[in-house]
Amino acid sequence: MADENVDGKGEAKKSPLMLIVIILGVLLIVISGLLGWILLSSKSTPEVPVIDANPSQEAPAPKEPEKSVFYPLESFIVNLKDSGGTRYLKTTMELELDSDGAKAELDARKPELKNSIIFILSSKTMDEIQDVDGKIILTRELMNRINQMIKKGRVKNIYFTEFIIQKL
Repeated sequence: MADENVDGKGEAKKSPLMLIVIILGVLLIVISGLLGWILLSSKSTPEVPVIDANPSQEAPAPKEPEKSVFYPLESFIVNLKDSGGTRYLKTTMELELDSDGAKAELDARKPELKNSIIFILSSKTMDEIQDVDGKIILTRELMNRINQMIKKGRVKNIYFTEFIIQKL
């Protein structure tokens, strides 16, 4: 019997299944290449600068990032408002100010600043300031009071660098 894969001239016949597999492989490679090219070319497309038709008008200046000045304070140790006066708070904080003018004004009014902070801290109970929400409320209260004191700037934020509550 003659081999089915060999034609009359002695050459091997290609099976239709093998031909389909080769065509699908080539198509897969072409499609993958096209998708890769599309994805890469869309990310590397340079932005074209917009040219103003009226060059006599000045372009708006880029907005400068807001300046921050940090004002470190020494530690405060106060009795908390709890019954018996047996709970103490030790805290250290830094004020984030929006200008050097605010820093100079706080330097000039440092005794008043420290007094205000001590009064606010000592008016709190442990339950009011032991969780995160209480610390956020305390921060806002301190910021409001200090911002009322100064005229040449404002406190943007207060950062606690130490916050210890202790029972005696």
